[in-house]
Amino acid sequence: MPTDHPGARDAEGASAPLALDRRAFVGAAAAGALGLALGGKAHAEGPKPRPTGSPRNVIFMVSDGMSIGALQLADRVHEIEHDGAPSRWMTLMADPASTTGLVSTYADRSEVTDSAAASSAWSTGRRYLLRRLNIDTNDVAYEPIFSRCDERGLARGLVSTARLTHATPAGFLVNHRNRNAEREIATQMLERGCDVMLGGGGGYLTPKLLDQFGLGASVLRDASQLAAFNAESEGPMIGVFSESHMAYELDRSLTAEPSLAEMSRAALARLGHTVERTDRGFLLQIEAARVDHAAHVNDIGSVVRDQLVFDETIGAVLDWMSGRDDTLLIVTTDHGNASPSLTVYHERGLEGLTRAMTAERSFEWLMEELKGPDGRFAPERVVQAGALIRRATGIELAREELATLGRALGGQPVAPADLRDAPPLVLASLLSNHTGINFVSGNHTAEYVVQTAIGPGADQLPTFGHLTDTHDVVAGLLDLPPARAL
Repeated sequence: MPTDHPGARDAEGASAPLALDRRAFVGAAAAGALGLALGGKAHAEGPKPRPTGSPRNVIFMVSDGMSIGALQLADRVHEIEHDGAPSRWMTLMADPASTTGLVSTYADRSEVTDSAAASSAWSTGRRYLLRRLNIDTNDVAYEPIFSRCDERGLARGLVSTARLTHATPAGFLVNHRNRNAEREIATQMLERGCDVMLGGGGGYLTPKLLDQFGLGASVLRDASQLAAFNAESEGPMIGVFSESHMAYELDRSLTAEPSLAEMSRAALARLGHTVERTDRGFLLQIEAARVDHAAHVNDIGSVVRDQLVFDETIGAVLDWMSGRDDTLLIVTTDHGNASPSLTVYHERGLEGLTRAMTAERSFEWLMEELKGPDGRFAPERVVQAGALIRRATGIELAREELATLGRALGGQPVAPADLRDAPPLVLASLLSNHTGINFVSGNHTAEYVVQTAIGPGADQLPTFGHLTDTHDVVAGLLDLPPARAL
């Protein structure tokens, strides 16, 4: 059995580093079903008044696939790394002007949803079969929310670290029976139009396709081009920064891609100029997609780091909103995924979490590095690859653990549970011996998820509801008609 478990001594006999004392933080989260005790600073200045009326703009932020455990772990890491300061989302929850609640996510004929059905529920206020985008069980298509925004003269924006043609962005704009038909989805998105589109997906939003719609020459391709973009320019703002999904935050230094926060600031500058120039409001979706992808492979380092960038983006959005009284911010997720959580007691838990956060690269990067010259996994190489695994994960696996991983990479079943037998999940199980952080599987979950809102109309969001209820509130506040059958 490995000896490098949480609480073990290092080579010099010293305990793993511990964080400074946690800053006391008093506050209760939103009323009703949530009932969470939150950490943060007391509001010495007294409660802030809730904005009244309807918003001109809605910013809809999605940390895709974020289980409550991912939120808690990211908040704790934020405190450790920022002298006890709670994360922005937790601080927002504790603000008396905000509303926080729980949301159920079940789809049509499935307790566990996917991003297509969930985004479509937000988009039209209906429940759908998995993998479908705004087309119901009877093959009736319903008008997505961006189409209704366009009819009412509202600007529309999509920002995502996924392919822009992926399920969550597409759900606000597209009708299709199959979320995986991304070439057809790309064409439909460009036909229907969108004022701002920033993310990945160059394999589908190809130069040839973009040229057909007169957009090819003006597409932004890297962080420097995004930074230099003139927010007052005319026409759509399109940025396609990767062929597929954008990089995990742990790997972004290997690319020229902008961060989620940088894309969101640029989108708000562009849409804010539109509001000032034309008096049009907007609906902007911002998605941290790779939190979900990291949870699918049980990569806790990437789950937390991408969640923290999402949290940084919340701060950027709140900065943009400062001094405004015309914008509603909703921060939420479409479903849980894999339910990561810390599962050991006493100092060992903090030691394990600290150890997990020394990861330098994602599982995605590591699995590519472990392949042989022929592009296949080389199980015999894994035992000699301890240093590579340590670099990526921050943890040194024992020789017998490396051998177990090698068998999994070679296709041998090594885990008793079928849902935990994929090689990345076996790696995560081995790492849990050292961190105390465990996942339930590599799948989405049926758990309730958190939703926080601030700004005019925030008090209309229920403290317990369904994804479809969020649609109904947003559509009502923006004075949108119900989603009609097409």
